[in-house]
Amino acid sequence: MIQSVKYERNVTGSFLKMPVIKDKSIDEKFFLKNKIKGSLEAKKCFIDGVGEYWYDITGMQSLNNYIKIKKLDLDFYKKLVLTICEEIEHLESNLLDQNALVLNQEFIYIAGQNEKIKFTFYPGYESGVAKNFINLIEFIMKQIDHENKELVEFIYNIYDKLQENEYSVLEIKKYLLLEKPKKIDEQNEKLIVEDYTAQNFKKANKTIETRPKTITTKELYKGDTIKNEKKEKDEAKETSNSCSKVKKIIFDFLGISEPEKKPKNKSSFKKNKPKLQMQKNWKTPENQEPITPIYPDMEIEEETYTACKTVCLSDYREKPEGRLLYEGLDNLKDILLDKKTCTVGKNPDADVRIEKETISNFHCQISEKNDNYYIEDLNSTNGTKVNGELLQYNKKVKLKSNDIIHFADAKYRFL
Repeated sequence: MIQSVKYERNVTGSFLKMPVIKDKSIDEKFFLKNKIKGSLEAKKCFIDGVGEYWYDITGMQSLNNYIKIKKLDLDFYKKLVLTICEEIEHLESNLLDQNALVLNQEFIYIAGQNEKIKFTFYPGYESGVAKNFINLIEFIMKQIDHENKELVEFIYNIYDKLQENEYSVLEIKKYLLLEKPKKIDEQNEKLIVEDYTAQNFKKANKTIETRPKTITTKELYKGDTIKNEKKEKDEAKETSNSCSKVKKIIFDFLGISEPEKKPKNKSSFKKNKPKLQMQKNWKTPENQEPITPIYPDMEIEEETYTACKTVCLSDYREKPEGRLLYEGLDNLKDILLDKKTCTVGKNPDADVRIEKETISNFHCQISEKNDNYYIEDLNSTNGTKVNGELLQYNKKVKLKSNDIIHFADAKYRFL
């Protein structure tokens, strides 16, 4: 195992620090120029005359943590094994030492939602890449879901191939690529079925549109009813006109002028509101107590009450409740820590989801042990703070009641 491994977080990001083994080697020159495909970017620094490689791991998760916080499927493990084989081939083609590739779950990192895999290339490290590959698969065998038969079969087949005396990376790659055409055929078959169903759906829609529209009895007799109503209105108008003509002839014969029609007064239709009158001779109800006047000389009885003693919150809560109260302006919900280990982040697989852009997919982890709570930052991009102090990666901190926790810029109070 590699000795003297340290982690440091500062304003520029998170870093994995490892001591220099072989200075000014060919592997080191090639490595420091960041020309090794799929490896972590690094810089060589000197502190008190001691050389260190600073690997940039900002926003990445180690495979050790990633397997524990997320349920990984068969596709991910196929991608992992294939990427390892391609990395070994890349080192071999550039005449670099394959044993410098650290195939350990603590030094393999997963970056971003695309799950890009990054390796740690450590110049001068000589532990045996074949042995480390087997140890890594043994670690994965303990972590996978054993109810998933397809995944278990794949991992055990890889393990068997690695146990062979003269195995080659090319044989493992061939085994991985043999299963890909089946998947492609399944996808093509699915696309053909979807396309066929879509075309049939379009044809069905066209046949529905070309069908003759059914007419109801109501719509059938609608035209006749309109005609009848119009005819009735015309007849009523003609009768009213004939009546007015007859009236005029009668008034002319008698020599009487026709009376003028008075316009309707709208105000006459308004109802006069009744005026409210004050009741005279007001009497107090029988049940009501008589009001006694208060004079300056009278002594007023003061009400007495017993005051409660104020208790400090830190003294009141001897054991933390496991709650996080939000104290911000983004209308985020409070958090209840109802599991032994809760992962906080914006990823759907996180136990506690905080949907905020500044929060990482897997931001931090809060665990409970013997009624005590511990928080650990999962190498988040914007960091986790407890009472203003930035947490270091891979370091647990005990929480107390009323501690202020910042997940990036989301402020919570721990109770």
